[in-house]
Parts: sequence; C-alpha cells; structure tokens
Amino acid sequence: MAASHFIEKVDFNTIITTGTLDYLSGNDDDIVLEMADEAVEEMKAYLVDRYNITSAFDMTGSERNKTLLMYGKDIALYHLFSRRHTNQIPTIRAKRYEAAMDWLRKVQKQEINPVGLPISGIKMVASGGNTKRENHQ
Repeated sequence: MAASHFIEKVDFNTIITTGTLDYLSGNDDDIVLEMADEAVEEMKAYLVDRYNITSAFDMTGSERNKTLLMYGKDIALYHLFSRRHTNQIPTIRAKRYEAAMDWLRKVQKQEINPVGLPISGIKMVASGGNTKRENHQ
C-alpha cells in the first residue's frame, strides 16, 4: 500500500498540466511527491506554534484545508521549477511562491487567522517591552 501524502500528484492538475509536471520531474513521480512533502515541511515550520500540524497535514482527500493545499502546491511547484530552470523560473511561479510565503509569515504573526485549521493545545504568549529610553541628564 502506497504511503499517503497531504499533496498528491493528481492535485497539481488544477494549476499545471501533467506534461509540464512530468517534464519538471523527469517523469519521476517520486520527485513530485518528495517536493510536495518538502513544501509541507516548509509550511509546518511557520504553523507549528499555533496549530496542530499533525492533524492538519494528516488529512486526505476533501478533508484537507483548501488554503494549505493551494499554497503547498505553489511552494512545491516553485521548487520543482527551481530544480529544472535555476535562472528562469516563470514569473507566475515566483509570484505565487512569494504570496504563499507572505501568507505563512502573516499567519505566524497572527495577522491572518485561517479558518478550519486545528488549534494546538499550547497557549503561546507574546512578550516584550518598550524600547530602552536614553536619559540625557
């Protein structure tokens, strides 16, 4: 039985042709799945402090969060294009990768609160203080 992945090769059909995907991977489905898994790991690093990433990324089929799936595919495709075209990544791929990374940073900073992601049981408290003032007496 094949291992289940959060992002499957068939998921890319909504944003890229199978022929292009096969070209980028050298007709190797394992490379596509490896890049998809690497994209998921990249996303987890931004989400781990607030969300139960195990539950979020263990979902399959229609249970998966559509936003995570969309940005995961964008990140994976950016890396697939980087693998094949080191100096010629299509503008749309670069823009979508940057949008995905911007979204992840905003979620991490709690500027965006995605709907449907399982919250972790750990309560995080932001701490800090005012900047040090100089007294010139």
